Amino acid sequence: MAVHDLIMAAAGAGGGAGPSELQFVTSAVSGVTTATQTFSSVSIGPAYTNRRFIVGFTCGASTIRTISSATFGGNAMTALASVPGVGVTAFYEISFPTGTTADIVFNLSSGSLTSEGFIAVYYIGRNSAVTVVDQQSGTSTATSKIASSLGTALNGSVLFAANQFNGTGGAATVSSISGLDATDASNSTSNTIRTFSTDLVTTGSASSYQVTFSKSGSAVDKFLAMSITGP
Repeated sequence: MAVHDLIMAAAGAGGGAGPSELQFVTSAVSGVTTATQTFSSVSIGPAYTNRRFIVGFTCGASTIRTISSATFGGNAMTALASVPGVGVTAFYEISFPTGTTADIVFNLSSGSLTSEGFIAVYYIGRNSAVTVVDQQSGTSTATSKIASSLGTALNGSVLFAANQFNGTGGAATVSSISGLDATDASNSTSNTIRTFSTDLVTTGSASSYQVTFSKSGSAVDKFLAMSITGP
């Protein structure tokens, strides 16, 4: 059953609170390499009074980029975590109880990109703002990245984003992502691959989580691991 269907089933025909745990909704590609990255009419499912979203964003560039602003349906989002590098990778959040579609826009520091923007949208049913427990990030050409001893909260979630750019040409490929339930969204071009993954923390406590990300080749890449509290 698709995430949208799960949300609908939990809320009931008349609409309701929906599930409280983090769930993947959809992903999208901007289609442009300009400083303004617009994702138009993104499907976000039915409206709920306590509906909140986390949006993961990543793009590639030859130099560091920063995010000057980010909006969801015309409303400003709040930054949760960000790592600049060859481009930028970040997670943002917003409470958005109305509407079934939304334009999502990220405005970046000036300059063209080497790869178009890519987003992953997650739903979480809660009234209060998301609390970040811990985050780890890195940028290098090494073939293995490890976010070790990431602090977590029981019944919380871990979100992971990676963006690889093979500056020498040819496809950058992901060898493996361990420590996570599954890859929620991925997008690849001739020389770039981007992935978003999540996991629900059902056992353990703080400083007990590790994400190992491996890839082939010597592509320049960055990763961002973030953990949040549960409902």
